[in-house]
Amino acid sequence: MISSLGKDPEHEAVLDFSSSHAPYYLAVFGPETKKVESVEALSGKTISVTRGTIEDMELSAVAPKGTIIKCFEDGNATVAAYLSGQIELIASGSVVMASCLASNFQPPWVRDR
Repeated sequence: MISSLGKDPEHEAVLDFSSSHAPYYLAVFGPETKKVESVEALSGKTISVTRGTIEDMELSAVAPKGTIIKCFEDGNATVAAYLSGQIELIASGSVVMASCLASNFQPPWVRDR
């Protein structure tokens, strides 16, 4: 059905959910030096996100005061801003970030160590 529809008691009353087939999730990603262990820790951080996506909607709903959300018009621009070091963190899906890691691209904060 819809991969981003959350499974909760209200949805379970009208939908028949199957078991999960993929470990896909949405999160805020960043370098190891920028550990974010709670939503509150996003305050003061700059995060790239693609405008109008579920990541944008969810991040905007939970981000604490002081979080700087930079919206980009497409996924390529969002990822490019993060990988170039213009933005500290990125709100994205795990599949997108796995693809970035698989490409062996070395972001500035790794390359310049």
